[in-house]
Amino acid sequence: MKNVLAFGLLLGIASASQAVVVIDDFSTGALDLQLTPPATTINGTRTGTMVGGSARHVLTFMSNPDGNDARLRVNPGAGVEMVSGEDLVSVSAQNQYGRVADLNLNLSGESAMQADFRSNDLPVSMRVWLFTWTGSSYAGVFGMTSVAPGSNFTSSINFSSFSTNAGFSFANVDRVEFHFNTQPSGDFAVTKLSAVPEPATMAALGLGAAALLRRRKKA
Repeated sequence: MKNVLAFGLLLGIASASQAVVVIDDFSTGALDLQLTPPATTINGTRTGTMVGGSARHVLTFMSNPDGNDARLRVNPGAGVEMVSGEDLVSVSAQNQYGRVADLNLNLSGESAMQADFRSNDLPVSMRVWLFTWTGSSYAGVFGMTSVAPGSNFTSSINFSSFSTNAGFSFANVDRVEFHFNTQPSGDFAVTKLSAVPEPATMAALGLGAAALLRRRKKA
C-alpha cells in the first residue's frame, strides 16, 4: 500500500511538473506587416488566446543595402508566424506579451523558454526577455542563443543561462518578449512559443515511479 501511495505521489508531482506554459501558438489573431523603405520599422497588434490576450509585433530593418522589403505574417489557420526578407535584407522581429496588462505568470516550475520552429533557412539569433513589474518600473532578465538552420525542431534557452536582476522574480513574470534577428536574406517560421519544465527532472521522476511499480509487482 505504501508503494502504491508513493507511486501515486510521484505521478502527481510528475504531472504537475510537466505543465507547459504556452505563450503563443499562433492559432488566433491574424496579422500581416509589410515593411517597405523609406520606413525602417513597423508594428501591429493581435488579440486572441495568446498569454495576456494580446501580442505586439515589431519588425525592424537591421540591414537593407538595396532598399528591399520584409514581411511578418501570422496565419492562424496554419498556426504559424512567418518572417521573410527579400535579397540581402536582415531584420529584427519582436513578439511582445504583457504590454497592456501585467501577465502575473508563475514560471518558477519551468526551466527554459522554447520556440518551436517549422523552418529556418539561415542562422537566427533568438533572445528572450522576461520582466517583473516592481511597482515603479520593470526589472528584466534575458537569455540568448543562436538557432541553426533546420525544419520542424525546437530551440530553447535555459533559465540558468539568463542574466540576473535582484528585482526580477520567475514566480511573477509580467512581460515576455521573444526577439529574432535574421541573417541577410534569411527567413524563418515558428509555430509555438512556450515556457517548459526541465526534461532531466521529468526523466528522474519517471524512473522513480517505474522503480516503485516494479517493486509493487514483485510483491
